[in-house]
Amino acid sequence: MKKIRGYWFVFFLFLFAAALCGVKLVKHEKLQQERLLSLEADVKLIYEKNNQPAAKWNPDGYNYLAIGNSITKHPVNEYWWNECGMAASTAENDFVHIISSKLNAKPYAYNFAAWEMTGHDRGEVLSLLDGVLGDALNLVTIQLSENVSDLSAFESDFEELIRYVQKGAPNAQIIVVGDFWDKGQKDKMKMESCSAAKVDFVSLDGIKGQAKYQCGVGTTVYDKEGSSHIVEHAGVAQHPNNEGMRWIAEKILDMVKEENDG
Repeated sequence: MKKIRGYWFVFFLFLFAAALCGVKLVKHEKLQQERLLSLEADVKLIYEKNNQPAAKWNPDGYNYLAIGNSITKHPVNEYWWNECGMAASTAENDFVHIISSKLNAKPYAYNFAAWEMTGHDRGEVLSLLDGVLGDALNLVTIQLSENVSDLSAFESDFEELIRYVQKGAPNAQIIVVGDFWDKGQKDKMKMESCSAAKVDFVSLDGIKGQAKYQCGVGTTVYDKEGSSHIVEHAGVAQHPNNEGMRWIAEKILDMVKEENDG
């Protein structure tokens, strides 16, 4: 009997040790993932600092700066074939181009995902905007948050971002665009930041989570040469399609009209 109890003791000790190792492994993998994300952000930051944008604004026309992530602009890669708002069938159908066309504006779309991915001190990357900000700007849209995972300082960081843009583009109407995917705290935090900085906010609640406004797998899109491609990447498929892009553009244009009429 004592021998059997001894076997059970050894067996449970083994299970406990295995479980402990499993917990440690999960924690290790989580830590490694966080380090990889941090490293990815650092690499992107280094690249951005060495390739800072420089926009040339029209002194006599209407100038529009769109600051955002892949919904605003995504570079060409193995699963996306045009330099425009991801999942629009053509560049002309993304929300930046629609707004620019309606306002007869000179546009500049800047992918500022480096700000989203820098969780420890987002203020470090704000100077990357210096080359695109300016007194000649009439309109700035800020579409950022979808790639943010660490919300511990998000609200204060977002307000800091808005105020940095206000300082660099003092004559521009600034419109913040709501989060296309998140149904949690991000929009609430963004609205608080907008209220504090006294800028406009466009909610995407009217299209959020609705398949009819998302690209979907199997959708045909076109590169700048007009060649067709089929969307197969799940991440691309979740982005707003032409109808979603048009909806976003119309809500922003309503805000612009309201500002001008006022």
